[in-house]
Amino acid sequence: VSYSYMQIKQDTGKGFKRNTNEKPNTYRAGLKYKNAGWTYNADLTAVSGQQVKVDGGYNGYTDSNYFVLDLGAQYKINDNLKVFANVYNVTNARYQEVGGFSYDANPPYAPIDCMYPMSSRSFIIGAEYTF
Repeated sequence: VSYSYMQIKQDTGKGFKRNTNEKPNTYRAGLKYKNAGWTYNADLTAVSGQQVKVDGGYNGYTDSNYFVLDLGAQYKINDNLKVFANVYNVTNARYQEVGGFSYDANPPYAPIDCMYPMSSRSFIIGAEYTF
């Protein structure tokens, strides 16, 4: 379980300046349970107060507050083989991640955040064999 608060103050002089308070409040929790050959896990992330501005406008894709729940189960058949199923973003939250920044191609060449929309609810079912 964890909580993080982030506030970034911008340089108001001639230094580096950009809006970077994308996720001021982030809450995370994870739970794993093992029994015999089974392993179950649940991971959640909640964000509140996220700024949804992109390039001076507003992004209609993401919500300022969201909750993401990921669930998984795995069964170890033997020492070499296990099968698994995972469901990501069970809550089907609309959110984005920030992957650094770029510069506007037009003057004044201001830095802009690179926002990447994350996928909606998804499923993975598979097997893993170790030699």
